[in-house]
Order: sequence, then C-alpha cells, then structure tokens
Amino acid sequence: MKKCVFCSIINKVDKELVSKPENTILYEDDIVLIIPAMGMSVANYLIVLSKEHINSFAEFSKSEIDRLENLIDSICSQYLKVLGIFPCIFEHGSLINGRHPLSIVHAHIHIIPIELELKNTIKLFKDLKLKKKENYYSIKTLQNKDYWVYRSNQREYYMSHSVKDAPRSSFINIVASQVGYEMNYEWRDKKITERKMYKLLLTILSVSRLLYYRYCTSIN
Repeated sequence: MKKCVFCSIINKVDKELVSKPENTILYEDDIVLIIPAMGMSVANYLIVLSKEHINSFAEFSKSEIDRLENLIDSICSQYLKVLGIFPCIFEHGSLINGRHPLSIVHAHIHIIPIELELKNTIKLFKDLKLKKKENYYSIKTLQNKDYWVYRSNQREYYMSHSVKDAPRSSFINIVASQVGYEMNYEWRDKKITERKMYKLLLTILSVSRLLYYRYCTSIN
C-alpha cells in the first residue's frame, strides 16, 4: 500500500517530514487541518486536509461539509480584509480506487489567493468542462467519482467529473503560469528555489496571524 504523505503529516509519524517548514500546521480542529501548499506558486496558498484518510470531501457528512464551508468562508473573508483578495477554491476528488499514480489520494482543498485572468478562466472551463452548481453540497452527488470543484472569487460553484482528456494538475498549472512559471510547472520538484521559499515563509507568517483567533476559539 502506497504511503500517504498527508496522513504522515496529520498523524506526525514521520518526525523529519513534519519538521519541514512546508509542512507547518497552521490550523487544526477535529475534522481538518491546514498547511501551506507544497511547492506553492503563490504566497498564502493553502491546503485544507481531511484528518481522516478519505478520497474526497464528498465523503463528508452534511454537517461536516457545512463546517468546512464555514471555515473556508472565514479564511477567505480574512484574506479579503487583510490581503485585499478573495481566494478561489479548488478540489480534485478521487475515484474509490484512486486516479493517476502520482496523485495524492487523500481529501484536500486548495485555497489560492489569486484572481484568474479571463484567458485562464476560459482555459480552465474548457479543460475541465465545468458547469455551474447551486451550492457546495452538490459534491455529494460526485462521491467516488473523478471530479473537479472550482469556487470562483464571486463564490459561485462549478463542478464536473470523469473528463477523460483533462490535463493532470490543470488548475495548478494554470495558476503557476499566470504568476510567471512555465506551463509544465511541477510542484513536486524537490529543489525549493529562493522564490518558493520566500512565498512559503510569507505564508507561514501571514496566515498564522490570520488564523490565530479561529484556532484559539476552536480549542477552547
């Protein structure tokens, strides 16, 4: 069985892994925790992880989905207030038996403080065949499917599933290309450049401050 890197971070079983700056836990409650995005292309780019090893957030109960959405809304509101931008949200849900061999099959959501340019929004919708949905709870209909969820800066939800010709890491690559990386950007690159390290440290400092109040209230 393939070792899950996210489970190793959550359960703190690999001391060397959890000691790395890019695996700093910025927030934690009983259902999720938040870390900086590994190999981030944008400062203050976050990953929300399910504490339970599940394939996607479509496996969450209705109450858990509500709590998750409230947390994301709180973070986005703080970003808008402090950083001046309302993040977009992305999740790539998984089939019950996983998907691409390189994919991390453990429920995680990307929170990205960026407003996609029109050309990149068009490319995203074309690549992933996204369709507008009424609300976030619509992911329940996609459980155990290879699905994509995108929440725009306008808080509108778009979803699709089983798009056979969708490029792997399409959303991550589109974001990376917009901020100046090559379109074939590989976030798994083990060599953390000064550019990425700066974004990482900025994220840890600024997001820790943004989430401090919510973290304290969650543990009291």
